Amino acid sequence: MSLMGEQTPAEPIAPHRVAGTLRDLVVVAFYHKRIIVSVILLALAAAAGVWAVTPVRFLAKAQLLVLTGRDSSEAQALGGLTSLLSIDAGSATQSEAEFLRDRAVVRAMVEQIGPEVIDPEIAKRRLFGLIPPRPPEERLEAAVDFAEKWLSVNVPPGSNIIVVTFTHENRELALEATDTLVEGYLKRRSALYRSLHSPFLRERASAYADQLKEIEDKLEAARRKYNVLDIKQEVLLALNQVDTLEQRQQQQTQRQKEIAAETSTTQEIIGQLKPTIFDFTETGSHVSTDEAADLLAKLHLEQDNLSHNYTADFPRLAEVNRQIKLLDDLRKENQSQLPTTREVRNPTLDIMNNHLSQLKTEAAAVESSLTELDRQETEARKRVDELRDAERAIGELQRSQTIVEQLYKETNQKAEAARLEEASTASQTDNIQVIDKADASLRGISSRTNLALAVLVGGFMAAGALTLMAAWNRRILLLPEEVGRDLKLPLLATFNEGDRFDSSSAQAQIIYLAGQLAFTRKQAARSEKVQVISSGRAEQRSVFAAALAIELAQGQSQRTLLLDLVGDGNDHAERFNSTDAKPHRNSSINIASTPVPGLHVSVGASAGEVNWLRANGDAFSTLFNALGDDYDMILIDAPAARDSLVGLRLASVVDGSILVLRAEHTRIPVVEHLCGQILGAGGDLFGAVVTGRQFHVPKAIYRWL
Repeated sequence: MSLMGEQTPAEPIAPHRVAGTLRDLVVVAFYHKRIIVSVILLALAAAAGVWAVTPVRFLAKAQLLVLTGRDSSEAQALGGLTSLLSIDAGSATQSEAEFLRDRAVVRAMVEQIGPEVIDPEIAKRRLFGLIPPRPPEERLEAAVDFAEKWLSVNVPPGSNIIVVTFTHENRELALEATDTLVEGYLKRRSALYRSLHSPFLRERASAYADQLKEIEDKLEAARRKYNVLDIKQEVLLALNQVDTLEQRQQQQTQRQKEIAAETSTTQEIIGQLKPTIFDFTETGSHVSTDEAADLLAKLHLEQDNLSHNYTADFPRLAEVNRQIKLLDDLRKENQSQLPTTREVRNPTLDIMNNHLSQLKTEAAAVESSLTELDRQETEARKRVDELRDAERAIGELQRSQTIVEQLYKETNQKAEAARLEEASTASQTDNIQVIDKADASLRGISSRTNLALAVLVGGFMAAGALTLMAAWNRRILLLPEEVGRDLKLPLLATFNEGDRFDSSSAQAQIIYLAGQLAFTRKQAARSEKVQVISSGRAEQRSVFAAALAIELAQGQSQRTLLLDLVGDGNDHAERFNSTDAKPHRNSSINIASTPVPGLHVSVGASAGEVNWLRANGDAFSTLFNALGDDYDMILIDAPAARDSLVGLRLASVVDGSILVLRAEHTRIPVVEHLCGQILGAGGDLFGAVVTGRQFHVPKAIYRWL
């Protein structure tokens, strides 16, 4: 009988699950506080480092205005061309912006100020002083690259204002670089500026117009010649038609070959068919009833079970072998057979002849279809060849038309712009005006705060992630709730770290557990044999077994024997100062009395037959029956499972086993394996006792949770 109900083997251990309740999460967090504190300290150090090394930069900004006309009176004289000017204003402003960010303009600014002034790092040793500074011939281009990185030239949408910004750690240098860049741009633009010549452009536009008219006439003639409207669509339709005809031809050709093969096969089959055929042949049999097979299977299962648990001379095993042999002999008897045969007329001849006539008719239809498809394909391919010639001719004319149209449009626009420029004043560079010289804020800008906060947030997230990973991959027992959740075992009692089972809390749990064991014994009306077992030596198993034995004898008034099988079997005798060991009257075990009334302990029992590897179940039964005549409770302190197999050998003999686990020490996979071994050996598990539990969370916080 089990103390807490029948137990089943637990499923294989999966990666440890993180506790789901708030209290469990807090306990796990405090348990892994070293990881959290270490990661947070590293994040704080990294944030301080980022704060220290991130520089403060100053943004110098200047603005330029791009004008499209001298004054409003000239715009009124231009009439309808004012809309053209407004449309070209955006592209003109963008062109000026591209001109301003040209590398030659930036290089002139760097040369005027000095490469080492713009970027002092180019004159210093690189890579923590391991690499020498850049050679003098490379410093100018490196400084230009640095200036281009921090230079920004933007045009706001829908505006003709150019915004020039330059960022540097030195505010005065940022202002100087921006003003120098704008001045160099204006000088370079004035030197490169040139006006267009409208008469020449108008003459070229007229020539492009004549050429365009000629191309359009040729294009119309080609379309009439080849009878097409849209050459691309015509070619696509013709190719689709050819492809469709080819697919249909392939299908018909394939079907023609299939018909020929099917006709030949049908004729051969007709020649081989006989006028009559056999309809079917049956053979009936009489077999033994299925009850014999079921009984034989049950006997084989019982034979396998008995062979694993008993020796070959066990009486029940010999009886099962005799019954299996008897059933095998009965199943080897011959079975009676009753054959039946029937012959009928062959109905396939008429079906095959009808099918042959259908195949010949279909073959003639396919032949006619192939002839028509060949004719249609020839016409379609001829049309495709014609359209290819048309596509080449029309395509060349269309490309020429596109090019000439673009040239005509651009030439007309340039000619009109040149006329407007020639009508303006002699100064052609006044349409760029500086409306705001370089200026910068005194405070500067820096991302040190955002970067430091990002590092801190990343550190907290990394600490949480590492804690979750550590909790997920944890293999040792931490919380008592994990006994029922992961091991699927009842939790019988929990004892704190340093608790020698003499505190009020520990005594209350031991009293309850002893009462349950005593109640079970009374219901069974016989002696109760309970084994206390653990996977290792540090689970305080022996101390718990002694405390439980004391409560059973003194508190529950049960005649109790504490059977010590650990080491030399004298630990408990020394614990109770028992020296009057005497052999038991019905067994070979030496037993000594203790100061606790009703409690006896064994002396040197581990050297006796209990620890003999060749002892069978009958010997164990005889031993415990003899001890049960004098004791109500037999509490066995079994050695650790990793040290001895005594606990597993006694699992099927005792009424149940109590596992002793130690928090933060016992590995869950080891206990899972031990549970499977005990249950596999035919034993029963009452539940588990957790010792050495620590409270990492302060009491105030734990009480609040």
